[in-house]
Amino acid sequence: MKKTIALILAVLIAVSVLTVTLFTVSAADKDKAATAATSGTTGDCTWRVNGNVLTISGNGKMASYEDSAAPWQELFYEEECPFTEVVIENGVTMVGRDAFGWCNKIKKVTLPDSVTGIGVNAFAYCESLESINIPDTVKVIGRYAFSDCYSLKSINIPDGVTNIGESTFQNCRSLTNVTIPDSVTSIGYNAFGGCSSLKSIRIPEGVTKIDISTFSDCKSLTSVNIPDSVTEIHDCAFLNCSSLTSVKMSAFVSFTGMNVFLGCGELKSITIPASLYQIYENSFGYYEDKDYGTMLKVDGFTIYGYTNSAAERYADENGFKFVSIGVAPDGSGSGGSSGDDSGSSSSGDGHGSNPVSSVVIGDADGDGEITILDATAVQRYLAGLPTSDGIGKHV
Repeated sequence: MKKTIALILAVLIAVSVLTVTLFTVSAADKDKAATAATSGTTGDCTWRVNGNVLTISGNGKMASYEDSAAPWQELFYEEECPFTEVVIENGVTMVGRDAFGWCNKIKKVTLPDSVTGIGVNAFAYCESLESINIPDTVKVIGRYAFSDCYSLKSINIPDGVTNIGESTFQNCRSLTNVTIPDSVTSIGYNAFGGCSSLKSIRIPEGVTKIDISTFSDCKSLTSVNIPDSVTEIHDCAFLNCSSLTSVKMSAFVSFTGMNVFLGCGELKSITIPASLYQIYENSFGYYEDKDYGTMLKVDGFTIYGYTNSAAERYADENGFKFVSIGVAPDGSGSGGSSGDDSGSSSSGDGHGSNPVSSVVIGDADGDGEITILDATAVQRYLAGLPTSDGIGKHV
Protein backbone atom coordinates (compact mmCIF):
# COMPACT_ATOMS: atom_id res chain seq x y z
CA MET A 1 0.00 0.00 0.00
CA LYS A 2 2.81 2.36 0.91
CA LYS A 3 4.53 1.57 -2.40
CA THR A 4 1.33 2.37 -4.27
CA ILE A 5 0.92 5.69 -2.47
CA ALA A 6 4.54 6.55 -3.13
CA LEU A 7 4.15 5.75 -6.81
CA ILE A 8 1.05 7.93 -7.06
CA LEU A 9 2.84 10.80 -5.33
CA ALA A 10 5.79 10.44 -7.70
CA VAL A 11 3.51 10.61 -10.70
CA LEU A 12 1.72 13.69 -9.31
CA ILE A 13 5.03 15.43 -8.66
CA ALA A 14 6.22 14.62 -12.19
CA VAL A 15 3.00 15.97 -13.68
CA SER A 16 3.29 19.10 -11.56
CA VAL A 17 6.87 19.67 -12.68
CA LEU A 18 5.86 19.12 -16.31
CA THR A 19 2.96 21.55 -15.94
CA VAL A 20 5.25 24.19 -14.43
CA THR A 21 7.77 23.61 -17.20
CA LEU A 22 5.14 23.93 -19.90
CA PHE A 23 3.76 27.05 -18.27
CA THR A 24 7.23 28.51 -18.03
CA VAL A 25 7.91 27.82 -21.71
CA SER A 26 4.58 29.33 -22.63
CA ALA A 27 5.29 32.38 -20.51
CA ALA A 28 8.72 32.69 -22.10
CA ASP A 29 7.14 32.64 -25.54
CA LYS A 30 4.76 35.33 -24.40
CA ASP A 31 7.60 37.47 -23.14
CA LYS A 32 9.56 36.91 -26.35
CA ALA A 33 6.60 38.02 -28.44
CA ALA A 34 6.02 41.02 -26.19
CA THR A 35 9.65 42.20 -26.39
CA ALA A 36 10.25 41.38 -30.09
CA ALA A 37 11.25 44.27 -32.31
CA THR A 38 8.44 46.00 -34.20
CA SER A 39 10.71 47.41 -36.90
CA GLY A 40 13.93 46.59 -38.70
CA THR A 41 15.47 45.84 -42.07
CA THR A 42 14.66 43.27 -44.74
CA GLY A 43 17.08 43.15 -47.65
CA ASP A 44 17.22 46.60 -49.24
CA CYS A 45 14.07 47.63 -47.41
CA THR A 46 12.76 48.35 -43.92
CA TRP A 47 9.73 47.06 -42.07
CA ARG A 48 7.56 48.25 -39.23
CA VAL A 49 4.45 47.04 -37.45
CA ASN A 50 1.96 49.62 -36.26
CA GLY A 51 -1.11 48.09 -34.69
CA ASN A 52 -2.53 45.55 -37.14
CA VAL A 53 -0.56 46.82 -40.15
CA LEU A 54 2.84 45.61 -41.37
CA THR A 55 4.48 48.07 -43.75
CA ILE A 56 7.46 47.39 -46.01
CA SER A 57 9.30 50.47 -47.34
CA GLY A 58 12.40 51.25 -49.35
CA ASN A 59 13.95 50.85 -52.78
CA GLY A 60 14.91 47.37 -53.98
CA LYS A 61 14.28 43.77 -52.98
CA MET A 62 13.02 42.41 -49.71
CA ALA A 63 15.08 39.65 -48.15
CA SER A 64 14.20 36.02 -48.76
CA TYR A 65 13.69 33.70 -45.81
CA GLU A 66 14.22 30.20 -47.15
CA ASP A 67 16.42 29.17 -44.22
CA SER A 68 15.18 31.47 -41.46
CA ALA A 69 12.01 33.12 -40.20
CA ALA A 70 11.17 36.66 -41.23
CA PRO A 71 11.86 39.08 -38.35
CA TRP A 72 8.19 40.07 -38.01
CA GLN A 73 7.36 36.43 -37.30
CA GLU A 74 9.05 36.90 -33.91
CA LEU A 75 5.88 38.76 -33.01
CA PHE A 76 3.79 35.60 -33.38
CA TYR A 77 2.40 34.04 -30.23
CA GLU A 78 1.05 30.50 -30.37
CA GLU A 79 1.35 30.69 -34.16
CA GLU A 80 -1.13 33.57 -34.33
CA CYS A 81 -0.14 36.38 -36.68
CA PRO A 82 -0.57 39.75 -34.89
CA PHE A 83 -1.29 41.82 -38.03
CA THR A 84 -4.13 41.59 -40.54
CA GLU A 85 -2.87 43.91 -43.29
CA VAL A 86 0.36 44.18 -45.28
CA VAL A 87 1.22 47.38 -47.11
CA ILE A 88 4.19 47.23 -49.47
CA GLU A 89 5.09 50.75 -50.49
CA ASN A 90 6.24 52.04 -53.86
CA GLY A 91 9.92 51.41 -54.45
CA VAL A 92 9.96 47.79 -53.26
CA THR A 93 10.73 45.58 -56.27
CA MET A 94 10.29 42.03 -54.99
CA VAL A 95 8.24 40.21 -52.36
CA GLY A 96 10.78 37.91 -50.73
CA ARG A 97 10.69 34.14 -50.59
CA ASP A 98 8.71 32.85 -47.56
CA ALA A 99 8.17 36.46 -46.54
CA PHE A 100 4.57 36.14 -45.33
CA GLY A 101 4.03 32.40 -45.42
CA TRP A 102 1.98 31.11 -42.50
CA CYS A 103 0.89 34.65 -41.54
CA ASN A 104 -2.57 33.27 -40.99
CA LYS A 105 -4.40 36.48 -40.03
CA ILE A 106 -3.52 38.57 -43.09
CA LYS A 107 -6.71 39.61 -44.88
CA LYS A 108 -5.46 42.41 -47.12
CA VAL A 109 -2.26 42.97 -49.09
CA THR A 110 -1.35 46.10 -51.07
CA LEU A 111 1.26 45.74 -53.82
CA PRO A 112 2.69 48.77 -55.67
CA ASP A 113 3.54 49.08 -59.36
CA SER A 114 7.23 48.88 -58.49
CA VAL A 115 6.96 45.16 -57.64
CA THR A 116 8.13 42.92 -60.48
CA GLY A 117 8.26 39.52 -58.75
CA ILE A 118 6.62 37.46 -55.99
CA GLY A 119 8.89 34.86 -54.43
CA VAL A 120 8.42 31.17 -53.62
CA ASN A 121 5.95 30.57 -50.75
CA ALA A 122 5.53 34.34 -50.40
CA PHE A 123 1.92 34.08 -49.20
CA ALA A 124 1.60 30.33 -48.65
CA TYR A 125 -0.85 29.37 -45.90
CA CYS A 126 -2.18 32.91 -45.57
CA GLU A 127 -5.48 31.31 -44.66
CA SER A 128 -7.41 34.57 -44.18
CA LEU A 129 -6.29 36.33 -47.37
CA GLU A 130 -9.41 36.96 -49.46
CA SER A 131 -8.12 39.02 -52.37
CA ILE A 132 -4.97 40.60 -53.74
CA ASN A 133 -4.41 42.95 -56.63
CA ILE A 134 -1.28 41.96 -58.51
CA PRO A 135 0.00 44.91 -60.56
CA ASP A 136 0.78 44.60 -64.26
CA THR A 137 4.45 45.13 -63.50
CA VAL A 138 4.75 41.65 -61.96
CA LYS A 139 6.41 39.24 -64.40
CA VAL A 140 7.32 36.33 -62.12
CA ILE A 141 5.20 34.50 -59.54
CA GLY A 142 7.15 31.81 -57.69
CA ARG A 143 5.92 28.29 -57.02
CA TYR A 144 3.66 27.79 -53.98
CA ALA A 145 3.27 31.60 -53.82
CA PHE A 146 -0.42 31.36 -52.87
CA SER A 147 -0.64 27.69 -51.94
CA ASP A 148 -3.27 26.89 -49.27
CA CYS A 149 -4.71 30.41 -49.22
CA TYR A 150 -8.06 28.93 -48.26
CA SER A 151 -10.02 32.22 -48.33
CA LEU A 152 -8.69 33.62 -51.61
CA LYS A 153 -11.71 34.09 -53.89
CA SER A 154 -10.35 35.66 -57.06
CA ILE A 155 -7.05 36.62 -58.60
CA ASN A 156 -5.96 38.41 -61.73
CA ILE A 157 -2.64 37.24 -63.15
CA PRO A 158 -1.11 40.19 -65.00
CA ASP A 159 -0.18 40.20 -68.65
CA GLY A 160 3.52 39.59 -68.98
CA VAL A 161 3.67 36.58 -66.65
CA THR A 162 4.81 33.64 -68.75
CA ASN A 163 4.91 30.84 -66.20
CA ILE A 164 2.51 29.71 -63.47
CA GLY A 165 4.76 27.58 -61.32
CA GLU A 166 4.36 24.36 -59.41
CA SER A 167 1.48 24.42 -56.89
CA THR A 168 1.17 28.23 -57.16
CA PHE A 169 -2.54 28.17 -56.25
CA GLN A 170 -2.79 24.69 -54.77
CA ASN A 171 -5.71 24.20 -52.38
CA CYS A 172 -7.09 27.72 -52.83
CA ARG A 173 -10.43 26.12 -52.17
CA SER A 174 -12.48 29.36 -52.22
CA LEU A 175 -11.05 30.49 -55.55
CA THR A 176 -13.89 30.87 -58.05
CA ASN A 177 -12.32 33.07 -60.70
CA VAL A 178 -8.86 33.20 -62.27
CA THR A 179 -7.80 35.31 -65.23
CA ILE A 180 -4.85 33.81 -67.09
CA PRO A 181 -3.33 36.17 -69.69
CA ASP A 182 -2.25 35.18 -73.18
CA SER A 183 1.38 35.73 -72.16
CA VAL A 184 1.33 32.50 -70.11
CA THR A 185 2.96 29.60 -71.95
CA SER A 186 3.54 27.20 -69.05
CA ILE A 187 1.29 26.02 -66.22
CA GLY A 188 3.15 23.87 -63.73
CA TYR A 189 2.54 20.68 -61.81
CA ASN A 190 -0.49 20.89 -59.51
CA ALA A 191 -0.77 24.64 -60.16
CA PHE A 192 -4.54 24.71 -59.48
CA GLY A 193 -4.88 21.34 -57.78
CA GLY A 194 -7.53 21.35 -55.07
CA CYS A 195 -9.17 24.60 -56.20
CA SER A 196 -12.51 23.01 -55.46
CA SER A 197 -14.65 26.14 -56.09
CA LEU A 198 -13.13 26.99 -59.47
CA LYS A 199 -15.98 26.79 -61.99
CA SER A 200 -14.23 27.73 -65.22
CA ILE A 201 -10.75 28.24 -66.54
CA ARG A 202 -9.43 29.65 -69.80
CA ILE A 203 -6.22 28.01 -70.95
CA PRO A 204 -4.56 30.50 -73.31
CA GLU A 205 -3.16 29.70 -76.72
CA GLY A 206 0.57 29.28 -76.30
CA VAL A 207 0.36 26.75 -73.46
CA THR A 208 1.87 23.56 -74.87
CA LYS A 209 1.13 21.02 -72.14
CA ILE A 210 -1.20 20.34 -69.24
CA ASP A 211 1.15 19.10 -66.54
CA ILE A 212 0.64 16.44 -63.87
CA SER A 213 -2.35 17.18 -61.60
CA THR A 214 -2.62 20.75 -62.92
CA PHE A 215 -6.40 20.87 -62.35
CA SER A 216 -6.89 17.79 -60.17
CA ASP A 217 -9.70 17.95 -57.61
CA CYS A 218 -11.23 21.06 -59.18
CA LYS A 219 -14.60 19.63 -58.22
CA SER A 220 -16.68 22.60 -59.44
CA LEU A 221 -15.09 22.84 -62.87
CA THR A 222 -17.83 22.18 -65.44
CA SER A 223 -16.09 22.67 -68.77
CA VAL A 224 -12.65 23.08 -70.23
CA ASN A 225 -11.42 24.14 -73.64
CA ILE A 226 -7.98 22.78 -74.47
CA PRO A 227 -6.42 25.01 -77.16
CA ASP A 228 -4.68 23.78 -80.29
CA SER A 229 -1.29 24.77 -78.88
CA VAL A 230 -1.52 21.96 -76.29
CA THR A 231 0.21 18.79 -77.46
CA GLU A 232 0.61 16.93 -74.15
CA ILE A 233 -1.77 16.13 -71.31
CA HIS A 234 -0.10 14.41 -68.39
CA ASP A 235 -1.10 12.13 -65.52
CA CYS A 236 -4.08 13.10 -63.38
CA ALA A 237 -4.40 16.49 -65.12
CA PHE A 238 -8.16 16.61 -64.45
CA LEU A 239 -8.37 13.90 -61.80
CA ASN A 240 -11.59 14.02 -59.73
CA CYS A 241 -13.09 16.98 -61.58
CA SER A 242 -16.43 15.50 -60.63
CA SER A 243 -18.62 18.26 -62.17
CA LEU A 244 -16.87 18.28 -65.52
CA THR A 245 -19.40 17.72 -68.31
CA SER A 246 -17.70 19.18 -71.38
CA VAL A 247 -14.17 18.90 -72.76
CA LYS A 248 -13.03 20.37 -76.03
CA MET A 249 -9.71 18.75 -76.82
CA SER A 250 -6.98 20.11 -79.03
CA ALA A 251 -6.75 18.50 -82.45
CA PHE A 252 -3.00 18.21 -81.95
CA VAL A 253 -2.76 16.37 -78.65
CA SER A 254 -0.33 13.51 -79.07
CA PHE A 255 0.15 12.24 -75.53
CA THR A 256 -2.17 11.49 -72.66
CA GLY A 257 -0.98 10.27 -69.25
CA MET A 258 -2.68 7.93 -66.82
CA ASN A 259 -5.86 8.90 -64.96
CA VAL A 260 -6.20 12.17 -66.89
CA PHE A 261 -9.99 12.39 -66.47
CA LEU A 262 -10.37 9.72 -63.78
CA GLY A 263 -13.13 10.59 -61.33
CA CYS A 264 -14.98 12.85 -63.78
CA GLY A 265 -18.25 11.03 -63.23
CA GLU A 266 -20.39 13.64 -65.01
CA LEU A 267 -18.31 13.51 -68.19
CA LYS A 268 -20.43 11.22 -70.35
CA SER A 269 -18.59 11.45 -73.67
CA ILE A 270 -15.38 12.64 -75.24
CA THR A 271 -14.19 13.24 -78.79
CA ILE A 272 -10.63 12.11 -79.36
CA PRO A 273 -8.56 13.59 -82.20
CA ALA A 274 -6.60 11.47 -84.64
CA SER A 275 -3.34 12.84 -83.30
CA LEU A 276 -3.94 11.15 -79.92
CA TYR A 277 -2.11 7.96 -80.75
CA GLN A 278 -1.51 6.77 -77.19
CA ILE A 279 -4.07 6.45 -74.40
CA TYR A 280 -3.13 5.10 -70.98
CA GLU A 281 -5.34 3.10 -68.66
CA ASN A 282 -8.15 4.87 -66.82
CA SER A 283 -7.67 8.05 -68.83
CA PHE A 284 -11.39 8.39 -69.58
CA GLY A 285 -14.66 6.88 -68.41
CA TYR A 286 -13.82 5.79 -64.86
CA TYR A 287 -14.42 7.04 -61.35
CA GLU A 288 -13.58 5.70 -57.90
CA ASP A 289 -16.25 4.44 -55.56
CA LYS A 290 -15.34 6.23 -52.32
CA ASP A 291 -17.17 3.74 -50.11
CA TYR A 292 -15.42 0.65 -51.39
CA GLY A 293 -12.32 2.07 -53.03
CA THR A 294 -13.04 0.33 -56.30
CA MET A 295 -12.84 1.63 -59.87
CA LEU A 296 -16.19 1.92 -61.63
CA LYS A 297 -17.16 2.81 -65.18
CA VAL A 298 -19.17 5.91 -65.97
CA ASP A 299 -22.61 4.74 -67.10
CA GLY A 300 -23.20 5.25 -70.80
CA PHE A 301 -19.74 6.69 -71.45
CA THR A 302 -19.23 7.19 -75.19
CA ILE A 303 -16.04 7.78 -77.15
CA TYR A 304 -16.17 9.58 -80.48
CA GLY A 305 -13.11 9.00 -82.60
CA TYR A 306 -11.61 7.76 -85.84
CA THR A 307 -11.88 4.22 -87.14
CA ASN A 308 -8.93 1.93 -86.35
CA SER A 309 -7.47 4.51 -83.98
CA ALA A 310 -6.23 4.49 -80.40
CA ALA A 311 -9.65 5.86 -79.46
CA GLU A 312 -11.46 2.85 -80.93
CA ARG A 313 -9.00 0.43 -79.41
CA TYR A 314 -9.37 2.04 -75.96
CA ALA A 315 -13.15 1.81 -76.27
CA ASP A 316 -13.00 -1.85 -77.27
CA GLU A 317 -10.56 -2.80 -74.52
CA ASN A 318 -12.62 -1.08 -71.84
CA GLY A 319 -16.10 -1.93 -73.07
CA PHE A 320 -17.16 1.62 -73.89
CA LYS A 321 -19.46 2.63 -76.71
CA PHE A 322 -17.52 3.87 -79.73
CA VAL A 323 -18.92 6.14 -82.43
CA SER A 324 -16.78 6.60 -85.51
CA ILE A 325 -16.42 10.11 -86.86
CA GLY A 326 -14.68 8.82 -89.98
CA VAL A 327 -11.28 7.72 -91.16
CA ALA A 328 -8.31 9.65 -89.82
CA PRO A 329 -7.29 12.64 -91.96
CA ASP A 330 -4.21 10.80 -93.29
CA GLY A 331 -6.51 8.11 -94.63
CA SER A 332 -5.10 5.29 -92.57
CA GLY A 333 -6.52 5.79 -89.12
CA SER A 334 -4.25 6.92 -86.30
CA GLY A 335 -3.32 3.31 -85.70
CA GLY A 336 -2.68 4.00 -82.05
CA SER A 337 -2.44 1.76 -79.06
CA SER A 338 -3.74 2.17 -75.56
CA GLY A 339 -1.94 1.36 -72.36
CA ASP A 340 1.42 0.98 -74.10
CA ASP A 341 3.96 3.29 -72.53
CA SER A 342 6.63 2.59 -75.10
CA GLY A 343 5.62 5.64 -77.08
CA SER A 344 4.99 3.64 -80.24
CA SER A 345 1.72 2.45 -81.75
CA SER A 346 0.64 -0.50 -83.80
CA SER A 347 -0.46 -0.39 -87.41
CA GLY A 348 -4.08 0.40 -88.08
CA ASP A 349 -6.38 -1.23 -90.59
CA GLY A 350 -3.85 -2.79 -92.94
CA HIS A 351 -3.08 0.40 -94.85
CA GLY A 352 0.62 0.14 -94.15
CA SER A 353 3.16 1.03 -91.50
CA ASN A 354 2.58 3.03 -88.35
CA PRO A 355 1.59 6.54 -89.54
CA VAL A 356 2.86 8.11 -86.34
CA SER A 357 6.47 7.13 -86.98
CA SER A 358 6.40 8.93 -90.31
CA VAL A 359 5.86 12.24 -88.60
CA VAL A 360 8.10 11.91 -85.52
CA ILE A 361 10.36 14.92 -85.81
CA GLY A 362 13.98 14.00 -85.14
CA ASP A 363 13.55 10.25 -85.67
CA ALA A 364 16.33 10.12 -88.24
CA ASP A 365 16.64 6.36 -88.54
CA GLY A 366 12.89 5.72 -88.58
CA ASP A 367 12.82 3.25 -85.69
CA GLY A 368 10.05 5.08 -83.85
CA GLU A 369 12.36 6.38 -81.13
CA ILE A 370 14.51 9.49 -80.73
CA THR A 371 17.96 8.64 -79.37
CA ILE A 372 21.48 10.04 -79.33
CA LEU A 373 22.05 8.18 -82.60
CA ASP A 374 19.36 10.30 -84.24
CA ALA A 375 20.92 13.50 -82.90
CA THR A 376 24.32 12.47 -84.20
CA ALA A 377 22.87 11.57 -87.58
CA VAL A 378 21.13 14.92 -87.87
CA GLN A 379 24.34 16.76 -87.01
CA ARG A 380 26.25 14.80 -89.66
CA TYR A 381 23.52 15.39 -92.22
CA LEU A 382 23.52 19.15 -91.61
CA ALA A 383 27.31 19.21 -91.81
CA GLY A 384 27.23 17.43 -95.18
CA LEU A 385 28.92 14.30 -93.82
CA PRO A 386 27.94 10.75 -94.80
CA THR A 387 25.18 9.05 -92.82
CA SER A 388 23.90 5.49 -92.54
CA ASP A 389 21.44 4.12 -95.10
CA GLY A 390 17.95 5.51 -94.60
CA ILE A 391 19.04 8.37 -92.38
CA GLY A 392 17.00 11.42 -93.10
CA LYS A 393 14.04 9.65 -94.65
CA HIS A 394 11.71 10.85 -91.89
CA VAL A 395 13.45 14.16 -91.07
